[in-house]
Amino acid sequence: MAYGVRDPFLEGPGPGPCGPNPPPVMEPCLRAIIYSVQHHLCSQSVFFADRMLNAASLDAFGTNSPAAVALELWADALLRAGEYEQVRWQLRGKNLSPRLQYLLAVACIKLEQFQEAQVALLGGDLDLVELWCHGHLSSLDHVVEGAAGLYQLGQVAEGLRKREQAYECYARCLKLCPFMWCAFERLSWLSLCLRNKTPSQNPREFAAGVFEHDKLMKNDILFPSEICKTVTPSEKCGFRTPRKRRRSGSLHSMPSAHSAKSLSPFGPRFSPRLPLLDRNPVTPVRTWSPSKVRGVFSPQSLASPKSPKKCHRYTPGLPGAVPTEEPNQTHIVHPIDSIDSIDSIDSMHRLRNTVCNVCNTVRSVRSDTGCSVCNAGCRRGKGGDENGDSLRSFSTLLQGLGEALHSLHRFRCQEAIDAVKTLHLNEQRSAFCEDLVARCHFEMQNYEETVRSYGRCCVQHRFFRSFGFEYFSTALWQLGDRLELGNLSRQVLEWGRSRPRAWCVLGNCFSLNNEAEEAIKFFKRAIQLDPNLVYAYSLIGHELVSMEKYEKAIEMFQAAIDLDPRQYNAWWGLGDVFQRQEDFAQAKYNFLRALDINPSNQVLKISLGTVLQEMGQANEALQLLSSAGGASVSSSRALAFLQKGRLLCLEARHSEAVEELRRACYLAPKEPGIHFHLGCACRSLGDSVAALKHFTFALDLANDRHLTDATRKELRELRGQSA
Repeated sequence: MAYGVRDPFLEGPGPGPCGPNPPPVMEPCLRAIIYSVQHHLCSQSVFFADRMLNAASLDAFGTNSPAAVALELWADALLRAGEYEQVRWQLRGKNLSPRLQYLLAVACIKLEQFQEAQVALLGGDLDLVELWCHGHLSSLDHVVEGAAGLYQLGQVAEGLRKREQAYECYARCLKLCPFMWCAFERLSWLSLCLRNKTPSQNPREFAAGVFEHDKLMKNDILFPSEICKTVTPSEKCGFRTPRKRRRSGSLHSMPSAHSAKSLSPFGPRFSPRLPLLDRNPVTPVRTWSPSKVRGVFSPQSLASPKSPKKCHRYTPGLPGAVPTEEPNQTHIVHPIDSIDSIDSIDSMHRLRNTVCNVCNTVRSVRSDTGCSVCNAGCRRGKGGDENGDSLRSFSTLLQGLGEALHSLHRFRCQEAIDAVKTLHLNEQRSAFCEDLVARCHFEMQNYEETVRSYGRCCVQHRFFRSFGFEYFSTALWQLGDRLELGNLSRQVLEWGRSRPRAWCVLGNCFSLNNEAEEAIKFFKRAIQLDPNLVYAYSLIGHELVSMEKYEKAIEMFQAAIDLDPRQYNAWWGLGDVFQRQEDFAQAKYNFLRALDINPSNQVLKISLGTVLQEMGQANEALQLLSSAGGASVSSSRALAFLQKGRLLCLEARHSEAVEELRRACYLAPKEPGIHFHLGCACRSLGDSVAALKHFTFALDLANDRHLTDATRKELRELRGQSA
């Protein structure tokens, strides 16, 4: 174990004081840990956590003992430093508190030790683990750490390919804690993967059902409605640090909001005031105040601890509520609730940032004034209606974002874009929304708009963690823009070589230059950095198809489908392989699966229509190609008209074929294949002049050896007939 930490579970009691009086070295170590984490000195926090654990009393290792607090701080510090193996080795197989079980599970998930993680999340109870493995949902009532533990258990279930159980975990997580966005992202995707779980309502109803306004407002984490006193870990460890007296009414004696938050690196478990720890990281012992109102941190409350002060009462969670004084109430201050609340600071200064309902002027005014620009009321001013609007803004935001995300998961891309447009302008310009809109344009095959959208994201949000570089580079690949793709490859390497999506950009760059083997190396590097990057598996499969290595391509497509059954690119890739092998029944099945996932994709309809044509189902093929011809994207329409013209030529309907092919030529005038088939159709109608013109265009534009040979053969035959 690093830094010589002793195992409190295996060794006997060490030297030093025992019982209620902790060793004197523990308090400075505790403060050093807080300081180290605050300044992102993770290795130093681990060092002092080791020292604190060594000095702890090991003969009474209880929940509230100094050793329990020290061990939790030690494990937390190691997780922040990325030392997952050490946490797993130290904690597994031990009798741990619920918090330590949760930390052990997090370490195991990072190491992909999912079996051990689910044992830890279920409190180490093997009976509950057996029930959970057999699909009994009653064990979810015993998951440690509540909603956060349920989310981690969902991650474990997904790692074990138990998607139905993962769905139940995320649903239960959102029921307990409705603002868990990470759980909603997975629930939205899983609800479409599982056919028996597919929601019948539209995306708006789905998001509104999850982020229900009343549930969010009743959540104690978002809007705490009661004041609690906690027995601090420092007091449990025996620390008694006298508080410095502050001047009454002096604003200089108060910590700022920034300093208060910076002194709480571990979240709401730790207080910003001395002795720096005001909440128990293991099991808080709460003594609820008789008053159900939230205390307001004000200068008057710090004037004298001897005399009780009047408490300001206002409705919990209302940002614009005006505090009123209520007699006979003792003022009880909790530093986390008070300092972290911006409204509390505003009420202290009697100032608020207000937004005018009419002119949208943002400024700092007194709470009893209106807008000086248009003399109108303000949203955060007095009045119940404005306050109700403020309360609903948070739930409305989550519902709008949830609707957009779920629409994208359903590949209803235009609905997703419309949902984003209903949000506030600043929210529309956020990294999440701009990336989502760009992805929607990509799925709609609108590659020009995709490039423009992702180009704006690169300027403003280049370091957004889930930026879709793989889709940006694929759009450039579809447009054949070698210069821009090369520039993007250089830029992403400068921004960070550890980002897996950056290597997809390099793979697409080499693929566009017909260097398939090098492209596959870069795609594999992306998978090495992120084994769950499904799109990289599909890209490798497409490169293997271009190299005519069909068996290996099928393996890669199947690996992508195992990770994501809604990866329609992989289903299309399998259909393309079977079509090349002339196994049209298998090709039809895979194209149908892809079209079932993404029914708005016109390329999938064209591919299925081509297979139906080969199977002799001309009428069904014509119907699919006609529907694909009504697409809004010109490239998809051109391909649909081309395939429809080819099918009409085979049906000896040459005049109709010429009409369809001319539509395709108008949309894509530089496509050699269109000119070739249009020349063949004109030749069949006896129009030798038009046939000669289109064959000449095809020969000039062709960059494929097979197309060039076929065009020269048609020209020789045409000149022979003329002679």
